[in-house]
Amino acid sequence: MENTEILEISKYDYFKFINNNTLGEKIHRIGLELLYFDTQQQYFDILTLTATERYLKLLSKQKNIAQKIDHKHIASFLGITPQSLSRLRKKLLH
Repeated sequence: MENTEILEISKYDYFKFINNNTLGEKIHRIGLELLYFDTQQQYFDILTLTATERYLKLLSKQKNIAQKIDHKHIASFLGITPQSLSRLRKKLLH
């Protein structure tokens, strides 16, 4: 775990902010667009890249992810089993 700062806002206040504020609406829309893009990119990667390519792409974006995130969660994100990830990592080290 890492130290993190978060902003907590009630559901009511959040919807009030995005419905009654032009900036709030823009922030909400941009957030949804980024989430949509990231999800589509992940699906595209699973369909077009090998597990090794997906793992290397993840490492290029998040260099220390293996130290921060549990092995099984990384495997799930990549769409493979933890055992397959172990074999993949071992293969890359040799």
